[in-house]
Amino acid sequence: MEINGIALGVIIVTTIRLVVPFAIFRWPFWGGVATQIFDAVDVILVYLIGQGDYKSYHQTDKYLDSYVLAFMALYSWRRWRGLEQRIALGLFGWRMIGFLTFEMTDVRWILLIFPNLFLWWWLFIAWRDRYKPRMQITGRKAGIVLGVMFGPKMIQEMILHYWQLHPVSILQEFFQNLLGI
Repeated sequence: MEINGIALGVIIVTTIRLVVPFAIFRWPFWGGVATQIFDAVDVILVYLIGQGDYKSYHQTDKYLDSYVLAFMALYSWRRWRGLEQRIALGLFGWRMIGFLTFEMTDVRWILLIFPNLFLWWWLFIAWRDRYKPRMQITGRKAGIVLGVMFGPKMIQEMILHYWQLHPVSILQEFFQNLLGI
């Protein structure tokens, strides 16, 4: 079934991804975790619903990701102060420059220069606020945390944007075969 040429499964999953970020303002850490869970399983949900697929998944996903990051940046701007806020908003700005540059050039390796450390920094600070509110973030601690995050994030960026391995396509094929679509 389609509505205005868009498959029902895509509409349902996109709606979920548009609504869930509002939870960030009520439950920052768990709202942020929920957004990432739905980001990770969105293509699977489309196939489980059995109504369509993401024909241009990469572009749709990037815009939905930026939408979620904007919620997180707004939360950072309104609720955090000091070093946590400056790092968060700086990383958000850096990622948005990369996103816009990628959108204008369609050069995938650009995203290697602009890795999304903002998301992981944001989740770390939201976790800290929820579970370790007395933990102070110093410049040294921030450097260590960002350093630990950088390695795995760069591996992910290399897989997706340099080697262009497509885990989404692999999952899509798996679920198509599983569901007989």
